[in-house]
Parts: sequence; C-alpha cells; structure tokens
Amino acid sequence: MNNAILILSLVSFVASCALPVDAKEIYSKEKEAVASDDDANEIAYDEKLVEYGKVTGLSIPRFVALKSNLVNMRNGPADRYPIKWVYKKKWYPVQIVGEFDNWRKIRDFDGEDGWVHENLISGQRTAIVVDGDMEEVSNGKKKKYLVMRRHGRVNAYPIAKLEPGVLVKLAKCNKEWCNINVEGKRGWVQQSKLWGVMQNETIK
Repeated sequence: MNNAILILSLVSFVASCALPVDAKEIYSKEKEAVASDDDANEIAYDEKLVEYGKVTGLSIPRFVALKSNLVNMRNGPADRYPIKWVYKKKWYPVQIVGEFDNWRKIRDFDGEDGWVHENLISGQRTAIVVDGDMEEVSNGKKKKYLVMRRHGRVNAYPIAKLEPGVLVKLAKCNKEWCNINVEGKRGWVQQSKLWGVMQNETIK
C-alpha cells in the first residue's frame, strides 16, 4: 500500500523551455504560462483540412520535438536572420506550420512562431500536460493534476499524478487516451489534456 501511495504522489516538473534573448523577466512570466489550463489543447485533427509541405510532402500542421538543449528560433529561414527565441529544453514539442528549403516554421505552446533548421527537430513525439482531471486542496488553494493510469480507462488503477507543465514522451494515442513515458514511468492519460498531439489524432 505504501508503495502505491509513493507512485501516486510522483509529480514531475518542467520549466518553460523558451527563453527570450536578453529578456530574463519575460522568461519568468512565460514559465508560469506553461502551467495555465486556459490554453488546453483545442487543435482538432481533420484529414480533409490537412495540407502537405512542398518540401517534405508531410502533413501541415504536424507536431515534432526539438532535438537539442539549445535551439535558436529565427525571424526568417536562414542564419542571417536575428534570433527571436532560444529554447533550452530537449524534446520540447513544437508544431510545424510551414516549410522552406532546409528550414521549418514552428509554433510553440505559447503561440510564438519562427524558423528553425531541420537538423534541430526530431520526429519523436512529446507533449506538455496542460490540464488536469482531478483536484486537490492544499493550504486553501485548489490544484489540478492529470492522473496517469495503468490502462486507458477512467476507472483504471492510478500510477502517478502529473502537474500542468510536465513534459512527457508519447508512445501511442487512440484519439481518447495516450500511452506516455515520464521519468521512466509508463501509463495512460487523457489525450485532450495534452499539447503536442491533435485531438482525434491516432499515434501507433
């Protein structure tokens, strides 16, 4: 029983990964924005509305992850353009919204967009927890958590609880539930509570 409680109490944290160049104060505000549940994933996946990139032939928009702990987002698709943001978190999810030669236009969780080189992104699917499905009261304040369960059912055994802002790796999604990996723990969470996967999207 004690072991189960310890697992259920596992909470992971991830800071905002986008750091404005020479703007430390803005960074601390953006750090709080990642945990806001006002930006829950409302991106629906509809095959009839999907476009395809002229460079890769892959669907647009689509989600990918940053491959490095240091990625510069630029104002245009070349090194000569000024740096707009610096990302400092590997596997941070972003959405590709455009393509030009070897550059990809991306949009992040906060709605910022710009260009990164194709060598800096990966097809590894990751996501950020943006909402919860349970509440707890601590010191008079309500706090939301997303429960990770052993199976993709609301009544399945709880394995862990995750705070909004946690970065997870996606193994598979079935339009309602996603099988995720966070700090070596595997389980299922509700797909609608994640940013990094389309609603109604299937990942096999």
